[in-house]
Amino acid sequence: MQREMSDEEYVKFKRLRRFMEEIPTGEMTVPKCCQECECYQPDWKFRTCLYAKCKYGKNVNPFRDRPLSHDIIPNPEKDLNDLRDLVSLAYGW
Repeated sequence: MQREMSDEEYVKFKRLRRFMEEIPTGEMTVPKCCQECECYQPDWKFRTCLYAKCKYGKNVNPFRDRPLSHDIIPNPEKDLNDLRDLVSLAYGW
């Protein structure tokens, strides 16, 4: 049984799919805007780019003026507990 994608998930999927389908060329093509760049990170709380300095040489500031209200980084302690639970189920520890 598959669940339906939300609109936000569908937009992210389409964006990632476009980058996966692009055939890499030997030359770097400079994107017209940051939103078209493969390094653009719209969900990050404090930055909008993977790099602190644009790899295409554009003079843009990747740091946000105000951080986003949410953070997509998961809780590492919760993930570690989930992993421990999974290991205990698999190996009976």
